[in-house]
Amino acid sequence: MNGVINIITKRARDTQGGLVTAAGGSHAYESGAVRYGALAGKEFAYRLYGRYNRWGDSPGLQMPGPEAFDSWQVGHMGFVGDWQRRANTLTVSGDVFRAFEHEVFPLPLLQPPYATGLRYDFTSRGGNLLTRWEHRSSERSDFAIQAFYDRVDRPSPAFATSNQVFDLDFQHHRLLPGRQELVWGLGLRASDSNTRGSYVMELDPSRVTLLTVNGFVQDEIALVPSRLWATVGTKLEHNEYTGFELQPNFRLRWKPHREHTLWAAVSRAITIPNDFQVLARRLEATFPGPNGMLGGVVLMGNRDLQEQGLLSYEFGYRAQPSRNMTVDVAGFYNIYHDFINAWPSPPLINPSGPPPQFVVPVYFRNNTATRTYGAEFSSSYAPAPPWRLSASYTWLVIRPYPLDDPWEAPFRAGDSPRNQFQLHSYFSLPQNLEFDTGLYFVSSLSAQSVPSYARVDTRLGWRRSQRLEFSLGLQNLLQPRHVEFISPSEWGQHAQVGRSAYAKITWRF
Repeated sequence: MNGVINIITKRARDTQGGLVTAAGGSHAYESGAVRYGALAGKEFAYRLYGRYNRWGDSPGLQMPGPEAFDSWQVGHMGFVGDWQRRANTLTVSGDVFRAFEHEVFPLPLLQPPYATGLRYDFTSRGGNLLTRWEHRSSERSDFAIQAFYDRVDRPSPAFATSNQVFDLDFQHHRLLPGRQELVWGLGLRASDSNTRGSYVMELDPSRVTLLTVNGFVQDEIALVPSRLWATVGTKLEHNEYTGFELQPNFRLRWKPHREHTLWAAVSRAITIPNDFQVLARRLEATFPGPNGMLGGVVLMGNRDLQEQGLLSYEFGYRAQPSRNMTVDVAGFYNIYHDFINAWPSPPLINPSGPPPQFVVPVYFRNNTATRTYGAEFSSSYAPAPPWRLSASYTWLVIRPYPLDDPWEAPFRAGDSPRNQFQLHSYFSLPQNLEFDTGLYFVSSLSAQSVPSYARVDTRLGWRRSQRLEFSLGLQNLLQPRHVEFISPSEWGQHAQVGRSAYAKITWRF
């Protein structure tokens, strides 16, 4: 909990030369990418790229029958430039995209039959620009300043959005006397959301600008050199919905032996309400009301919502019993409180308002508590130099409260699989061939009537040279298709995962 999500992007000087990939397969799958990087003098390097992906409609839930109408395609173009001189590194990157999607929207009607599924196509587009300056003051100190801008426009016949985000971050890392490593930082984020609603859904106001200020500090202390470490830190944040928030965490790591590590952590995390939970009005369903009035269930936002909280206890063990084997075991116990849930209120009559006139209001409230616990296991083993195995297993138990939640519960025990297992085999064959196989098992989702399933994927690759590679893959070999989940937001077009095949070629120059 409260860790740093570190998205690592290779520097431009590490991706020199050209790269072309192309792939295609069943279910109208197409993919392609082009990349080229070069140096401009000793201090500047750049990379240009373009990507395209397309997936066709998934098989529908009732087969034979209509497909799920969920196809999409997206294209990206972008660049990365690095300027490096002595103790300074300046990175500038940008990306633009355009996506085309099919979607089915559940549409309440103001007259019989009162509901339908609206099929529509829409095109979304956006882009981002990032600038980052890193400076190493000494062997014991460095800092970074980063500015980021992102914009996404997503039209829809029922609810269109245009979102802009500007983010500014500062981070300082320093080694302190007494075997301490300190990291601290400050951040500022401004987000602007402009929406265009309809009788189905709208935000009030339609345009919202929010400012969030945050800071964090973390100190890692070597209590016993090379044996015992303590990490203490906290994140502080001020947002315009819930005000000031504090998220502390404490971690211990003990290394009794070179090949064995034990660790434990206690953390507090929060989630603030989003614009929809605070400002929305959404018509969920319509029906014939009393005295000839039109009735409707209307989901309403709540401006008095508080933050959702989590207290997390974690512990684990890591070991390397031999040079060719690693083992990782972790357990957790999480206490969620004040989680936001949609809860109905007594009906009311609204004769002068827009349809419907007989209204069952449903309000978001902080009235749900949940406890989850479980364990995770992962291991890798290399029986022989050309062969490597990896396995993982997850066990999850959810104990929601209230147990009989009639509306949009954030936690339902039957919405998440209790058991998940994966086994992967990677085999290097003669003549530069590679043969990889993956076995997956996921237990049932009782709340959605989704049975358990097993899946086997396999891939055969051939490295013709250091510059040219080919690969063939088969996915979902055990059955023609299977259901992984059923979303309540879909309108009778629940998708399945079908058996598929693909081929891919990669050329470096």
